[in-house]
Amino acid sequence: MKISVLFAVLLLLLSGTVFAAATAPLPSDLVIAAPGPEVPPDLAKMSGKWIGKCEWVSRGSKYEREQILAIEKVEGDKVHVVFSLAIFPGNTGKQGWTRYEGTFSTLTKKLSIVAKPPQTVYVWPWTFALQADGTLLGIGAQVASDGPTFSAKMHRMP
Repeated sequence: MKISVLFAVLLLLLSGTVFAAATAPLPSDLVIAAPGPEVPPDLAKMSGKWIGKCEWVSRGSKYEREQILAIEKVEGDKVHVVFSLAIFPGNTGKQGWTRYEGTFSTLTKKLSIVAKPPQTVYVWPWTFALQADGTLLGIGAQVASDGPTFSAKMHRMP
């Protein structure tokens, strides 16, 4: 019986099944500054902490892990963010967060960052846009010829 359960688990792992994720960490000194009156309204609505599941598609397999985007401070079209990713189960890398400076386009109403999370050597350009249902949709891709694609539907955190 134990062998058949182990075999079933192995088949699931090899079949491209979605994997659950650990919790994404945040820095202990995280502070969200209220946007000033000079900040475009569409960007001001993005201020705060957002959490969701990042779906990672690579070589026919799908994975999920928790992702947090914290918009700490806005200065004009410059946005200071914390980008945090949980680690995949079984991954020997490290989970973590990193601070980045992004830009906001008043034309497209999108926030753009170029992330290089601590658990990878690759660079991941991301764009984030508010959706009509109040969620924040993030789309990204690894800068590599066969790199994976990412998407994350995020909800505001308290």
